[in-house]
Amino acid sequence: MIKILITDDSPKRPKAIIDAVSKTEFCNLVQITTCVSADKARIELLDTIDILVLDILLPKKDNGTPHSSHSINLLKDICDPTKRYIRPKTIIGLTADISGLTSYQDEFIKYATSVLSGSADSSSWLTTLLTTIESYVDGERKAQSRLKDSLLITVHGIRTYGKWQDDLKSAVNSYSRSFDYIDLKYGFFDLISFTIPSLRERKARRISSRLKDIIESNQNKEIHIICHSFGSIILSKAMHKYSGKRIKNIILCGSPIPHSKNIDHIVAKAELTINECGTRDIILVLARTFLLGLGDAGRVGFTREHSSSFINRYFVGGHSLYFENMINPFWIKHWIPILTVNSAPEKIDQRENYFGEDLAELIISSFTIFKPLLYISLSTIIIWWAFSVF
Repeated sequence: MIKILITDDSPKRPKAIIDAVSKTEFCNLVQITTCVSADKARIELLDTIDILVLDILLPKKDNGTPHSSHSINLLKDICDPTKRYIRPKTIIGLTADISGLTSYQDEFIKYATSVLSGSADSSSWLTTLLTTIESYVDGERKAQSRLKDSLLITVHGIRTYGKWQDDLKSAVNSYSRSFDYIDLKYGFFDLISFTIPSLRERKARRISSRLKDIIESNQNKEIHIICHSFGSIILSKAMHKYSGKRIKNIILCGSPIPHSKNIDHIVAKAELTINECGTRDIILVLARTFLLGLGDAGRVGFTREHSSSFINRYFVGGHSLYFENMINPFWIKHWIPILTVNSAPEKIDQRENYFGEDLAELIISSFTIFKPLLYISLSTIIIWWAFSVF
């Protein structure tokens, strides 16, 4: 993710930049932060910023009087190696009147990469700025491609042939050429077999062995894994036996693993694990309610703390929300920046309380508790019927 800080006490130019960037094809690879004073910018510059867009006439504090000395002092501070501030790789100055820059031009140019005339009467400065940002994004893509070889492994769920795997591969390929791809496929796994624990376990054990072998045979690459639904169970079993180098990213979506299950064996073996949740995933409600050994971590999230290595994210949608909208695919915004430019995951929680939520969750929890008794009762009835007939 390319981080841009716009420091400008006029709201018009930051809004124009944000609107223009939002219409570009690289908008999902750019994160823009705004502030209106030199002191607020200092706080932001304690973290890494790639591009600083700086108003030359700037107040020291919010609602203060703008003066060029405040922006120059800010530049001196961030370029001073004895201070904690991190110098951005590119610094672009903006002024509404570039002819008035002469009195402090030499000192400003000493620190800034370039200065643009950000006049309200012209849009040429915005075009130049967008070109600079696009060039920076392209440069980061090329650098990523040269520095490392990456492997994206995808694992689909049941009752599908995983068409989304090809679509995702094409999308990632349009942003980065540094990836190899392995689409782990195991044919059409029917619903009846999935509901029977022994058949489900046998299938998961066999495919997880293949997944483990694939990971171990690609230890020279940076590995990313995305699993949907039953694929997350396969991954979980593979991680129990895997002991190689840490995986770069693991993304689970629509996971039927029980939300209370300990997944330390997954999180510990990846730099980042993301659990994507669909808040209206009825498939997982049914799995948790009626099927032994299954749950709805892909709906309610795993019961564990969020950290730099793990996060639950919540979206409004069902079991396949991640693949439904092909006009504006889910992965363009939420996965590709993480995979291609090592962007930190955006914290997303679209959950909302609804009328009857307490009762609904109580019913689901009750079925979960008494589910084993239901299976024992059904088994007893079947055995009794068999003995009585034969």
